[in-house]
Amino acid sequence: MDLNARYSVLGTVRVLRGGTEVDPGPPKRMALLALLVLRAPGPLLLSEAVDVLWGEAPPASAVNVVHRHIGALRRTLEPELRSRTEATHLVRTADGYRLRGDSSTSDLPRFRDLRARAQRVLGGGSAAQAAQDFMAALRLWRGPVVATGTQVAQHPVFTSVGHEFVATVKEAADTVLSAAPALTDEALATLRRAVECHPFDEALHRRIIAALAATGRQAEALQQFEGIRRGLAEELGVDPGPELCAARQRLLRHRDSGETCRTARRPTAAGGPSRLPADCASFAGCRKVLSRCLELLPPERGTPSHTTTAVICGMAGVGKTTPAVHWGHRASERFPDGRIHVDLRGHHPSLPPLEPAGASAERAAREELVELCGGLPLALAVAGARALARPRLALSTITAALRDPAERLDMLSGSDARTDTRSVFHRSYDLLDGRAARLFRLLGLHPSREITLPAGTDLCRTRQDVAELMDHHLLVEPIAGRYACHGLLHAFAAELCLLSDPPSARSEALARIVERYLYSTEAASALLTPGHDPLVPPPRRPGIIPQRFAGHTDAAEWIAAERYVLPDLARSLGHGPGSERYRRLLASAVERCVVLRR
Repeated sequence: MDLNARYSVLGTVRVLRGGTEVDPGPPKRMALLALLVLRAPGPLLLSEAVDVLWGEAPPASAVNVVHRHIGALRRTLEPELRSRTEATHLVRTADGYRLRGDSSTSDLPRFRDLRARAQRVLGGGSAAQAAQDFMAALRLWRGPVVATGTQVAQHPVFTSVGHEFVATVKEAADTVLSAAPALTDEALATLRRAVECHPFDEALHRRIIAALAATGRQAEALQQFEGIRRGLAEELGVDPGPELCAARQRLLRHRDSGETCRTARRPTAAGGPSRLPADCASFAGCRKVLSRCLELLPPERGTPSHTTTAVICGMAGVGKTTPAVHWGHRASERFPDGRIHVDLRGHHPSLPPLEPAGASAERAAREELVELCGGLPLALAVAGARALARPRLALSTITAALRDPAERLDMLSGSDARTDTRSVFHRSYDLLDGRAARLFRLLGLHPSREITLPAGTDLCRTRQDVAELMDHHLLVEPIAGRYACHGLLHAFAAELCLLSDPPSARSEALARIVERYLYSTEAASALLTPGHDPLVPPPRRPGIIPQRFAGHTDAAEWIAAERYVLPDLARSLGHGPGSERYRRLLASAVERCVVLRR
């Protein structure tokens, strides 16, 4: 059906009517139109529109403003329209609005259709055709999905579309390099566009290096590696990952013999500080210790792939300081920037061991600070910087502010995107596809940072999404079948869920969590105490699968692991319909768990 209107959101929002571009209106109206296109052909809920456009503090007139913008968009799309009931482009639904159209009326559905077709063709073995379809999809991309001039451009509902772009760029690059070399330069251009928005995505840099090498530009490929290596070191304080390092090694092995590009070495600092104690002229022995320490040094003409700390341990008097100082003198040329010796007074005859600065009677506060930051070096660095910037403020005061989960991310964030905890987390989140991103957000509703997945073949897609979260280090699997989320990531997920998912979706997800726990507790009780009075939970929603137990021991272990979650789950419930009943059932489940544990 040709509705005689075309929409473009892959870049600045544009509307064409009858082949002529028309002004969609002010920034918030453009944002609303982008939302309608993103949700098409499904409806855009009124509550979601208000949430995205105004966030947590919408004005009292927000709903009326949305209605006015919808009316103005209708007049823009259909100037001759006399009544909204006659609208053919923008129609009212039960609880929102729907923009009628398909892949022929908008660049976003067309992009998704081409990507899906490329994936199907690739799965069928036609890699060359898949490369053509991938690149055709990427040609539609003019820039990030944004609402120009508004503050909602970074809202996850918009940035999540950027995840699709980055994923498609990677798929296209892999397919082009393996099956369509003629498209390598075009694929390289899209890789460079993607890396501008995601400068620390090592997978993008790895593919840029491969594309440059494939076109004979080995020197430029080496420069690309050196650029991301410096960026990671200076901005994040980390080294390139193993895959990126492997790409560099392959490049060095296969570069042309005429290439003279060498890995950049750190400049020497003549006259750097040397504060080592005098070496022992009669030193002998400790050959194994010295050899092991020398093995830890990077190749003499290479770039270190990681930072190494060597620790020599042993009882007092066994000989730790003397071989360490001797090794420092032997390896001094490898450390031209300086050599420093600090006596920690571990076994000093009269002085106590050296303590960290400020040991400021606040050991407990320091330990709690590390715990609240989850041991994350970036979070600890930000918290430490805040403490240093306010030396007169007790560390316990900063720690007290971090105890509130709702304020923790604010305390660990700032205006510098390089050290802003939210921005760093966003770099991983922005790489997820839509399903995995939604699953990550909904994890924020779970009161525990550990989750399990019920058995059942119908959860194949969920397991795929969990695998993607693990690939991006947003989840780990410490024990088989149990998945854990870092405390700060859990708070980040809860924040994203509040911003991105409508209240109805959050309520539905929380209800499903509660019901699964209730039915699982009932299943465990049936094994451990046959004939018990049932909990009588509400009718099971479609797709909810209780935990399945192999026997008494399995059920008892589940009760032991999950009994602390139930009270937290009850506290997380709001005051919506059915919440009181859920609270009573959860209280009964807690009592049941206490009895079963005795």
